Amino acid sequence: MRAAHRETLAKFMAAACVALLGAILTFRGLLYSRMHLEPGAPTGASDLVELGLGLLLMLALAGAAFSAAWLAFAGRRERLVAGWVGVVVAAVALSAGPLHNLVARWASA
Repeated sequence: MRAAHRETLAKFMAAACVALLGAILTFRGLLYSRMHLEPGAPTGASDLVELGLGLLLMLALAGAAFSAAWLAFAGRRERLVAGWVGVVVAAVALSAGPLHNLVARWASA
């Protein structure tokens, strides 16, 4: 795979991580509490959707981290892109939990 394709893939994966985090936060803030939950049921459809989105986010983060590591072993220019992708992956991974809790509190208020 050419260097330009590797860079594009890594940038796309980083953007996908940010987009998935946005989708998770939007779902949690706007739709989670409006979805139906059977009386007495421990989980509902909204929990399953949130689980699926969370698993997709973890998969996208792993793919972006792998593509950043792959780029890190290429030339000097590719290392700069790998560093940028690594920062985005770390920022999304570290901020997902606190942002999710914050949006959940705001949505229930």
